[in-house]
Amino acid sequence: MREQGVVRPKMIAGLLLLSMVLPLMPAVAAAPAATTPLGGSHGTAFDNVSLASGQGHTCAIEKDGSGKCWGANYYGQTGDGTYRNHKTTTTDVQLPAGKTLKSIDANDEQTCGIMNTGELYCWGGNGGGRLGDGTTTERNLPQLVSLPAHLDVVSIGMGSGHTCAIMSNRSMWCWGNDGSGQLSYEDNIQTGSQLFPVMSHTPTDKVRAVTGGQDFTCIISHDYEVWCTGYNAAGQLGDAATT
Repeated sequence: MREQGVVRPKMIAGLLLLSMVLPLMPAVAAAPAATTPLGGSHGTAFDNVSLASGQGHTCAIEKDGSGKCWGANYYGQTGDGTYRNHKTTTTDVQLPAGKTLKSIDANDEQTCGIMNTGELYCWGGNGGGRLGDGTTTERNLPQLVSLPAHLDVVSIGMGSGHTCAIMSNRSMWCWGNDGSGQLSYEDNIQTGSQLFPVMSHTPTDKVRAVTGGQDFTCIISHDYEVWCTGYNAAGQLGDAATT
């Protein structure tokens, strides 16, 4: 990720300090588990989210892998094939034939879902190329994101105008607005936007987790360090600075 200026990465030292302090605390007997874990193994990124809300809409995955959305739909973010209307009751997401949803996420005016095939589909607003389909055209139906076809998507993080995906080889690809360097695509360069996914420059080749905010992105690296890149006017990067 970036090394200088507004887009350089920031490792959150507080988390490292916490990791040194916690082992010194006295051991406490663990209570019996009251919930069932989602699954996955140590060090493996996985995403099993069944409910997500954007600025004015919400989507959920049903037991059969179908999707339902409701709320604001000006840009087609409910995925039912319509625009410019609000959904006061649930509406069916029109998934591609043979596809079911494994997880779902949403941002302001957009929704994305990882399919049972490992592909990522997104729909809704597309300003700055945030749908990753090479255009800036709004989509009221799920649209395939142009990610490497030989890799599955295992997890995503959505910011206000950009999205990043962790692939099955743990590389990270991002697309959409990049005016503050939040895609971590080219060192020390803010490219404006990327209509297609680009592979991010990350501190380690493998990424464990990613999340996005308003023009910034944070990851957990393969070494369990937190790094952030992008806009920092309010200290979003956690480096005791605002640049």
